[in-house]
Amino acid sequence: MEEDKIKDIFSSYDPELTSSLEFMERLERNLDAVELIHRENAAVMKRNRIAVAVAACTGFFSGILFSLLLPYLMDMIQSLIATFPGMTAHNINPGYTQALSWILIGAASVFIAVNAYDITLALKPSSDARPEG
Repeated sequence: MEEDKIKDIFSSYDPELTSSLEFMERLERNLDAVELIHRENAAVMKRNRIAVAVAACTGFFSGILFSLLLPYLMDMIQSLIATFPGMTAHNINPGYTQALSWILIGAASVFIAVNAYDITLALKPSSDARPEG
């Protein structure tokens, strides 16, 4: 019973067929649009890979630079903490100062890496995938 209903529905279906020339023109336009999107996506992926590489190198080298400056940073934090009321050089925990220094180094390195990523994306043009002509 249901099979007969389905057969009736499909037997009355008579789609209008366009000429093969119109079909080919429409197909070519659609394929060109797909190719343009594919090239644009490839260019965006390339830009992102370059930006990530620049950000990783920048973050790594800024982390190394700040790590080399760790003793100076610890002295600066200790002198800053000593200016608080009730704090003296004797009751400042050196582990606390070192942990705070490493947190600042990590935060600064991440901040520099994220900004390097954004700057690289802004400086690299996205017109790599534009069609010729």
